[in-house]
Amino acid sequence: MERLLFNVFSLIVLLVCWPKNTKGQSSGHLAISTVMQGPTTAGNTHVSIASFQTVHDSTNVSLTDRIGFFSSYSHAILSLDVDVNRKKLYIYDRYMAAIYMMSNFTTDMAIGNFSWSLLHAGVSRGFVKLAVDWISNNLYWTDPMYRWIAVQSLDNDGMFKILFHSDLKFPLGIAVDPIHNYLFWSDAGSTPKIERSTLTGSDRKVIVSTGILYPTAIDVDIANSKIFWTDASRDTVEMASFTGSGRKTVRRLSHTYFYDIALFQDTIFVTSFYSESKNQIIIMNKTTGELDNNLPYFYLTHPDVSLEVIAVSVVSQAIQPLITDHCASNPCSDICVSGQAAYNCLCREGFLFQNSVCVEDAGPLHRGLVWSTPTAVCIADIRGINDQEWYIKANKTCKYGVGTAISHIVVDSHGRKIIYADTNSVKAMNVDDMRIVVTLFTATETVTGLAVDWRDGNVYWCQGKSHGAGQIWVFSQTDSTSYKLVDNLDNVKSISIVPLQSAMVWIAGGDIERQIFKSQLDGTDVQVLVNKDNLTSAVDLTVDLDKNLVYYINDDFIETIRLDGTNHKVLSTPNIWSSTFSPSRIHTYKNYLFMVDINFPSYEREVDLIDLLHVSMEDTLSTLINVTDIAILDITTQAHLYGPCDVANGDCEHICLPIGRNRVCQCEYGFTLEANKETCSSQPLLNDFLFVVDWTHDKIYQVSLVNGEARGLDSDMIQNPVGLEYNHLTGKVIWGDTGDYLLQQVNLDGTDYEVLVDVGRYYAHPDRMAIDYSTGNIFYTSVRTDDLGFSGIAVVTPDGVHKKIVKYGQNPRAIALDPEQGLMFWTDHGTTPAVLMRANMDGSEITRVYDKMLWPNGIAISSKAKTVYVTDGNSDRIYACTFSGSCSVFHEDPGAHLMDIKLLDDYLFYSAWNKVYITRIDIHTKEIVKFAENAELGRLDAIAVYSSSFSISVTSSCSPNNGRADCSTLCLPHFDGYTCACADGVSLLPDWKTCSDVQTTTIKTTLSTPTVATTTQTTTSSTTTVPTRTTSTPVTTTSSPSRSSTSVQGTPAAAINGASMIPYIGGGAGGALVLIVAVVIVCAICFVRKRRADSGPRYLNDNEGFDHSAVFQGASVEIRGLESHEYESPQYVAAIRPTKNPEYSATQSNDYLHFPQRDTMYDMIPCDIAPPLPYEANGTDPQTTLPERHFSTLPSTTEVSALSFISGHTEHSNYVTPSETGDSYVG
Repeated sequence: MERLLFNVFSLIVLLVCWPKNTKGQSSGHLAISTVMQGPTTAGNTHVSIASFQTVHDSTNVSLTDRIGFFSSYSHAILSLDVDVNRKKLYIYDRYMAAIYMMSNFTTDMAIGNFSWSLLHAGVSRGFVKLAVDWISNNLYWTDPMYRWIAVQSLDNDGMFKILFHSDLKFPLGIAVDPIHNYLFWSDAGSTPKIERSTLTGSDRKVIVSTGILYPTAIDVDIANSKIFWTDASRDTVEMASFTGSGRKTVRRLSHTYFYDIALFQDTIFVTSFYSESKNQIIIMNKTTGELDNNLPYFYLTHPDVSLEVIAVSVVSQAIQPLITDHCASNPCSDICVSGQAAYNCLCREGFLFQNSVCVEDAGPLHRGLVWSTPTAVCIADIRGINDQEWYIKANKTCKYGVGTAISHIVVDSHGRKIIYADTNSVKAMNVDDMRIVVTLFTATETVTGLAVDWRDGNVYWCQGKSHGAGQIWVFSQTDSTSYKLVDNLDNVKSISIVPLQSAMVWIAGGDIERQIFKSQLDGTDVQVLVNKDNLTSAVDLTVDLDKNLVYYINDDFIETIRLDGTNHKVLSTPNIWSSTFSPSRIHTYKNYLFMVDINFPSYEREVDLIDLLHVSMEDTLSTLINVTDIAILDITTQAHLYGPCDVANGDCEHICLPIGRNRVCQCEYGFTLEANKETCSSQPLLNDFLFVVDWTHDKIYQVSLVNGEARGLDSDMIQNPVGLEYNHLTGKVIWGDTGDYLLQQVNLDGTDYEVLVDVGRYYAHPDRMAIDYSTGNIFYTSVRTDDLGFSGIAVVTPDGVHKKIVKYGQNPRAIALDPEQGLMFWTDHGTTPAVLMRANMDGSEITRVYDKMLWPNGIAISSKAKTVYVTDGNSDRIYACTFSGSCSVFHEDPGAHLMDIKLLDDYLFYSAWNKVYITRIDIHTKEIVKFAENAELGRLDAIAVYSSSFSISVTSSCSPNNGRADCSTLCLPHFDGYTCACADGVSLLPDWKTCSDVQTTTIKTTLSTPTVATTTQTTTSSTTTVPTRTTSTPVTTTSSPSRSSTSVQGTPAAAINGASMIPYIGGGAGGALVLIVAVVIVCAICFVRKRRADSGPRYLNDNEGFDHSAVFQGASVEIRGLESHEYESPQYVAAIRPTKNPEYSATQSNDYLHFPQRDTMYDMIPCDIAPPLPYEANGTDPQTTLPERHFSTLPSTTEVSALSFISGHTEHSNYVTPSETGDSYVG
């Protein structure tokens, strides 16, 4: 009767309370969960109630009430939802690992006028999220550690069901729409996605699967049939229709970790976490994404305690419209779900709906933790690992006296058998009636390892110890026969099988010869998985069948290796190995790892629980004492067949989406699915395009300047791209990578991959780069990865010769060249203040140009106007500076977080982290056009622009002789000529032209004098002595030519058709050869000689770590040591000191959340073992093949960075200095 009356009331409320607010005005209440830090005498505050009123995007919020638990326990409310009509508040308490309900909840209640009741104990201590179906009166939640989605009836106590357990890796956000009968949830696992089903779990569909990384929360706009979600790794609030179409980025806020979201009419409330300030609620318009005019950010205050915002929910009847509740009469015995026309009944977990009745399917216990002691075997509900008191201590089932020295235990979930080894006797126990125990067989020696194949019931075991007495056997339960598979083993132990791969792994060998082996189930094809050089004292192993990963104990450490023998890692962190002693057994389940080790001071064996997602200690199962082994009862973990995406990613090149026993392949953004429906490709553009680095997704995209279409650069070698350039003469895309510390290049179609320079050799990573088309040389900024590393500017030739030319600075970033003037400009964001610098292209005469910026991220040069455009990511301004340093604000884009900038003709193109498009601005009219606007793009970083009309300045001084002039190795343009230089560590000979690693030959040379805007070219022949590098073919050189400016034009097609180095000389030099009168020849030669006599070229030498220049003055030569600069000009000397940019200075730290640390751009740990000696030290040529990585294997397999648990309520700093990790990218 109560439900029927409520149903009638619902219809009345629907008519009265459906949103009819005046346009632009709304009001309601927020329920905000908090973590309280401070004296308990101030009163517990775990949920705060705040009223809000929004008028034309201006919101006022005021705190009205506080709610807290009366118990002395700590509490951490990480999720909450409200049923307004029934006056119920539901919360998930991470500390208690439980879901609670508060009755009589209203927004005007006083503290103490409420009561709490326990709804569900034993949920995991993860980011569990809740969603209440206010029509059917059911509660749904995601459990990221158990990897399932569950529903519980709020009418029938204890009736809960796991709706989904397959194809889930890390379920997080969840939302319901009972009006349209939809359930939505997000998965932040290895294949991030958003899915949808009915409220009963049927009709499951993936609706968002590309351009998504870490979706933390979802909410539903019922009135407009849209979903809104937050993505913590993409720093975004996004929206789409119920089918996933019409996707849009509502707002991106870089360095903001969104955790929860709540909608009310036109307003979005999101919670965000910060390491150096209080957690906040951000208010924005759901359509425009504009932050609230009056209160864009707010946080909770209390006079005595610190209240940190966690989750948020809107409390208003307006967002919970009511329809007919077909479950009003409670027609189902377990769980009732009201549909649009009728009701549906669901059975509780472990039961099936047959003939309108719920009947038991898998026995009273369907997911259990099984453990053994020397004399007993016990089992308890798997949820006991998070609530030991209820599920283990009070409700475990044990069978005592079933052995004297039980050592190993395994479970056949299909046969519902517990199989255990007692010395050399192997027995089987019935899960549902533990009194039934049968001896299967007796081994000839003590059993040292045990495994079961749940498909056929075969039991595998190993026995025997030293001197080749070890053996591996299999026992068939079908015919009660044993077969020997492998013999002549030493100390064989700990066997584990992979039934679906017909494989088994085990440990064998003497104390110093121990190895991990793998073979077929019949004992054939024995291979070494981990050799003796990587093992010291292997004790036990287990296989994670979902990940094809072997976990094993090695000298008290937990290590992992893939079943194919790759990707060996040390899992144990200081948090783990410092808390464990002498581990003896391990076992995995979902996102947990169980480890048996010794407890102090009792010296009894206990079970530790490890969180595999965050690679940290979760808990100790203190109620389990004197444990010898552990196992899991769960039929869903013992599959008979692989899922459609489990093997080789379902043969999909990019994304595999399972659909029942079938699958669908999808391509990532920028790629097209080919006709075979498996592989993905991208057809490159040949003209009018730009390249952009997507820092969030580690991609490089090519964007059409005609229609804005984006295409991915199809190369598997891209790891963590930073800066990039496009050489239109060679058709090469060049980029720097912080994943492998390489400067590398490929063709437009991703072929012909080549390493230009291994910057890791210099304990540094490349950042941005620029091309000198006079020579083909690439100049790049280098950022040190440790105290010994190289921060500065270096140059590398097309054939791999490397030279450091500026060895000063902290964190150089953008770089641009003007070869016509022989100048280069760069920024350094690691100093205070940050600076725009200028120098000659040989590194001399370093001058500070401008220093009124914080995050100068990009540079573009207009040689014609002699103007440098600089982006400042802090002020979001573009500055226009003259070459001499007179700067003014050219353009502002508030909140954009400006990054790179490039100039093409009369247009500036710039990227910004908070924009999902590239902006083009006319330098004359300031007109703005957007390119490649797409919600799937991440933070857009470095860019490079090309058009067939592309025209750049070059200098003819270095152009001849394949860009080397009369230098043997390197020619560096200078404002007054050029400088000869050698590779790092190589000296110039006394002629100051030839490097010591070059030999000379006499060949016929040709002097060409290019001019501007003409096809006429003057030539003269002579015989001269030419230096040639010993590592390459002889080259042609010239005497010093007259200096003139020219422009280079070309297309990728021309480059593909065999472009020579002639284009580097300039467009004016590429025409047909025409004879010029002798007078012109004589004048040209005289002019050249006069320049040589008057000023002469400057020559740079690197000898024993000292740089020298040779200035020719007539017949004399003066050797000068280059000045040491600290970015100080002679005219202006100010204190410039290293600083930590607040944007990247610290990893995000929080006491109650674990988020992927994307704020330090270069998440890399320097190698403990020194990398190969730099080129200048070992005297060898630079490598042209892919070198080894310059980082050690990460000491953990964590995909999400670990922060301290919420229960501590103590601030911890996770800041790592740039000198320790090289994580100092500013942006």
